[in-house]
Amino acid sequence: MKRYSGMSIEARAALGLSIQLLCVGASVGEEPSCDQVPACRQLMKEGQVAHKHTKDYQTALQRYQSAYEIIPDPRLFALMGRSHHRLGNFALALSLYHRAWSVLNAQDQQKLMGYIQDAEFQLQQTSAPPATAVVSQQSSMVLPRPAQRPSLPRWRLGLGLGLAGLSLGTLSLGIAANTLHGRASTAAGCEVDCVFDMTRLIAPGYTIAALLAVGATFTLAWPSRGKAPGSLDASPSPSKP
Repeated sequence: MKRYSGMSIEARAALGLSIQLLCVGASVGEEPSCDQVPACRQLMKEGQVAHKHTKDYQTALQRYQSAYEIIPDPRLFALMGRSHHRLGNFALALSLYHRAWSVLNAQDQQKLMGYIQDAEFQLQQTSAPPATAVVSQQSSMVLPRPAQRPSLPRWRLGLGLGLAGLSLGTLSLGIAANTLHGRASTAAGCEVDCVFDMTRLIAPGYTIAALLAVGATFTLAWPSRGKAPGSLDASPSPSKP
């Protein structure tokens, strides 16, 4: 006792705390334990109350960090990670989880594995663009309208249909002439062995029908010179002043 009689009260308190910390380190091995120091244990409990009951995760983080400054217990990393997890800091939470992993027992590691998997999933969700944003972006894109064939003028449509009708009529006349050619005629005043001679109608009928068909096809199929409605090269109408 004489050896410490000259020490001040502050020095004695510091020496007592150092001896207490040495005892804590010896009792738990290499890793210090916050549960063995009342001040650290109290801060850790206050952090747990703020995290679980009042949902004040910032206050919980402050209590855990203050406790870690007293005793650098790696188990506090898991508690800090849970508070960061709740605050949406998933990358920081994962880092703290992995720092606490090696000092936890098998039961706590199993529980922590669920937190790690959830944090990894949430981190992937936040890094990927939301599906609604992709859909809205695609819907906002203005796609060019397909080029439309300009409509035919009415006069060309009527002319083409008229030529097509005349072609069918002439073709029917040629077919009828070809059918009657060489048949016996029963017309009045016809003598014995009278037959129809349609040579002058068959070839001209087919030829005229073919020409009319070509004219109808040309009239209906030839593209119009006017611009298609809504085409990209259409000049805008001048705005009124």
